[in-house]
Amino acid sequence: MKNYPSKRKEMSFLLKWGLAVVCIPILFSTKITFGYESPPKDELIESIHQRVRDLNTRMRAMGASNLPLVDDAYDSKILKASNTLDGTESKSSRFKKNRKNDISSKTKSSFDPNTGFYFVPFGGLALVDDIDWTLPLGGMVSIEAKKGYSLGASFGYRWKYFYLEERISHTEAKFDRSHFSGIPIQLSGEISYLSFQQSIGLNFNFNQWSGIQLGAGAGMTKSQLNASNSSLISSGDWVFSYDGTLGIFFQPAGYFRGGINYRWLKTDSLDGFSSIDMHLIELALGLQF
Repeated sequence: MKNYPSKRKEMSFLLKWGLAVVCIPILFSTKITFGYESPPKDELIESIHQRVRDLNTRMRAMGASNLPLVDDAYDSKILKASNTLDGTESKSSRFKKNRKNDISSKTKSSFDPNTGFYFVPFGGLALVDDIDWTLPLGGMVSIEAKKGYSLGASFGYRWKYFYLEERISHTEAKFDRSHFSGIPIQLSGEISYLSFQQSIGLNFNFNQWSGIQLGAGAGMTKSQLNASNSSLISSGDWVFSYDGTLGIFFQPAGYFRGGINYRWLKTDSLDGFSSIDMHLIELALGLQF
């Protein structure tokens, strides 16, 4: 009778010896030194797989049985899966990386200054140029106005690069000095204006919360000029007016909006009086929705 156990031991020894012969030279032939670029993992695993498959075939030809099965084809997806388990790039890390990239790209491309409707009250200083009054009997009196004040509010809609607004303002200044042909005369009174202006302008943004604006507008102004010691100087009417604005705006936080504006306003002349130029310096603070 044949001695099958001893033959199986012999085949098992040969199989182990063959695997050692195949694997040990491969391991020692792989130079893992600093600065040396090792072969790709795919090529290395494919080479080992091929040698083991050849050895398995030879052992079967010699009559060996109960040998482990070796797949005919090597699937690189296994390596990709192992790379994933090794931590090369897992799905969670890819998701976090993609999410971080999306957030950073949105942050970079989200530079869009606050736009929308706004309501901004303002107040400031009013400087009125000299007004010429033509006397009924001939001659001209020059009226010098003092510094006055301006109060009002603007509301409208602001886009990224331009805006449209309606402005309502009340301006008042007093006068107590005048002269006729260079001769000072005693004349006092007040000048008041109620103005409704429609404006359009451009925005130039420095950053997310500040910039400058340049605009122009037109409308109607109720001009009133009264002298306290002369019934001859008393005139008032609605006249055409137009203005120009140059200002700095800022949005420090949330819905708050503020700014400092210089506005030049000119009104048509009243009967017997010249046209009027005003220079307004206004401080504004309000809300933008």
